[in-house]
Amino acid sequence: MRLLTIAFLLLFLGIFQSCKTGSDNDNAATLLCDTTSTAMHDTILFNHTAATAPYVKVSLTDKTPDTLYWGTKAAEKKMDWKEYFDDKIYINRDYIKTYFSNAQTAFVKFNDCVTGRGYLIKLPLAAGNISILKSCLNNYNKKFVVDDSLLAYTDKGNLFIENWASGKKATMTFGEELDIDFYAINQTIDSINVTPTSAWAKVKKKNNKWEIVSKDNLVFE
Repeated sequence: MRLLTIAFLLLFLGIFQSCKTGSDNDNAATLLCDTTSTAMHDTILFNHTAATAPYVKVSLTDKTPDTLYWGTKAAEKKMDWKEYFDDKIYINRDYIKTYFSNAQTAFVKFNDCVTGRGYLIKLPLAAGNISILKSCLNNYNKKFVVDDSLLAYTDKGNLFIENWASGKKATMTFGEELDIDFYAINQTIDSINVTPTSAWAKVKKKNNKWEIVSKDNLVFE
């Protein structure tokens, strides 16, 4: 009898551990990108070949950004990450990119590995103010196809498309303001496809029905 009891307990513990491991794996599978890489402790640096040598540098502590540096060989600026972001963001170097527009502006786009939320920071390399967008539809999300010459973001009612090199923008309306949770954006914006000439999106309207919204012959102004 005692042996049967011990056997039962061992079986129970084995099943419990198996379920627990499966749950952990399920959670890990929902992450947009890996958060265990040792490289996530390193500084991430982006350089440009312009004569002024513009650059952007992200300093990480415990896999999360703490300070952002940018500038040229003439001067450096920096910002405290916590001053602009309330959330704890995990950045993987494969899910962050910087574009330099005419050595005047640096566009830093990235997604948080844990929530998948997309962000964009516009940094003036000369005079100007920092601009931060927390509603970006970056192509790190596999369901968001965005041409690499473009940046996409939304105010919930419209899809804004920006050519980072020229600064010109085009707009496609969703037809109404969507109920978007940017931490679970695919629940409302299932997918998009944006090219230099057209935009397409599958969105959930207030009637709880999925609809296709599209626009051809985009005009950038």
